[in-house]
Amino acid sequence: MKSNLIVFVGPDGSGKSTLSGDIKSFLETQGVTTKIVRLGIYNQRTALLKTVRKLAKEPKKIPIPTFVKSLFRFVDMWIRYLKIIPDRLKGTTIICDRYFYDLAFYSTDWFSRLLSKMCPRPTISFFVFVEVNELLKRKQEYSRQDLETHLSRMTELYEKYDLIKIRTHNRQKAFNQVKREIISKLKPI
Repeated sequence: MKSNLIVFVGPDGSGKSTLSGDIKSFLETQGVTTKIVRLGIYNQRTALLKTVRKLAKEPKKIPIPTFVKSLFRFVDMWIRYLKIIPDRLKGTTIICDRYFYDLAFYSTDWFSRLLSKMCPRPTISFFVFVEVNELLKRKQEYSRQDLETHLSRMTELYEKYDLIKIRTHNRQKAFNQVKREIISKLKPI
């Protein structure tokens, strides 16, 4: 059985989780077994990364070089990815809300960019975005500058990762666009 890997990346508040859920529901109505996983650098850390983070903060904060942080995040994501291999072997379509590409999007060093390319190639990948003003409404805990920086870096890199750009200002329109792309790429559904 063929297992597809569908990836959604984008800044916080762009609509990745919403689209992931909508696409999961759609695929299941088509008889496709699906599972949503979160593989980004800030989601559901494994015990390894939780322990490292705890040690770095106690008794006083230990400065950790960026490349070491990136390496730990990369290993952490691989540990989480390996946990879905049994599902993939059963033919389950995996929908990733975030992916290894987060390493390049949220870090500026060359090492993070290199690591972000050392991951399983998705069947289809989407860059989900909205304008900064809309992001500010959806994610008020971030500053305009942070969101502008995230969106700018992701926009700059999305073509390098062969991502399909999806604007989510209109949920139904975004869903229909993603659905069309998935149907054309994952035939037969």
